[in-house]
Amino acid sequence: ASELGGTVIQKKSDDVRGAIIEACAENKVSCMLAAKPEIGFFSLFVFGVRVKSFIEKLAKFNINLSILS
Repeated sequence: ASELGGTVIQKKSDDVRGAIIEACAENKVSCMLAAKPEIGFFSLFVFGVRVKSFIEKLAKFNINLSILS
């Protein structure tokens, strides 16, 4: 990422979504890329609810989220 002008931010927390949002706000991030998660059929519903909440929080900070597959 740094070779292309991006910044790599590492942060450790039990609250992953909160830590990502906090790091984005602290570093004035406008675009975030994430890899496609590995999820099973059973956890798909729970994952969907969490992602919706996460995307809504990112939107409050005007942060775009792209998930690569």
